[in-house]
Amino acid sequence: MDYKKSTVIINGHPFEYEEEQLSLDTGKPISEEDALYVLKLTKQLLNTKGINFYLYWGTLLGAVREKGIIKGDEDVDVYIDEEEKFFSAIPYFYENGLKIIRIRPHYYYSFRAPNGYYIDFYVVCPLRYSPWAWTCKRINHYYQPKWIFEEHEEIDFLGEKFLCPKNPEKVLEVLYGPSWRVPMKGHHFPSEVKSAHIYHTIIAYVKRIIHYDQLKKMINNSK
Repeated sequence: MDYKKSTVIINGHPFEYEEEQLSLDTGKPISEEDALYVLKLTKQLLNTKGINFYLYWGTLLGAVREKGIIKGDEDVDVYIDEEEKFFSAIPYFYENGLKIIRIRPHYYYSFRAPNGYYIDFYVVCPLRYSPWAWTCKRINHYYQPKWIFEEHEEIDFLGEKFLCPKNPEKVLEVLYGPSWRVPMKGHHFPSEVKSAHIYHTIIAYVKRIIHYDQLKKMINNSK
């Protein structure tokens, strides 16, 4: 694992932490016992600070479809909607076992628990200057319907109760498509409203073409 010292300003003071470079190839499958440990610690610490978090992505999919952890899943995924309060509490989390290892403001925050496993907190943000601003919010890089984040319910997961979006089955259809009940390999899912998914796919394709052309020119110029 690669580490580097990073510093951010929190509550007017410098806060130093070890940033880890994570990838899908470096993790190890998490057990239900380890996932429950991470979630219970998270719930304890965030409740102390008056912050809610909600099961999301693969963790929510496992909770609803598998009634447990998806086989091979490597971490815990949740979202938050009070980023400013959450950011201010990072030193408290750090002192009590949740070690921050990645900070991407307005996108996600990753922590390592004492048992060595990770939890990702994705940030729900409003969209500005976008055709989707009236109907969607952004979570990570995805534009998702506002209704997902407006109401919540408790769900039984690993013998404990945790918050998640209301009507999680309907939410999972947005995240993973109408076939979400059928296990599939890979990470290629729409994860957002169809129009935004098409738009982002086209933009990504154009960027790849531009990058390829620039790389080709560099190679030709070096000859």
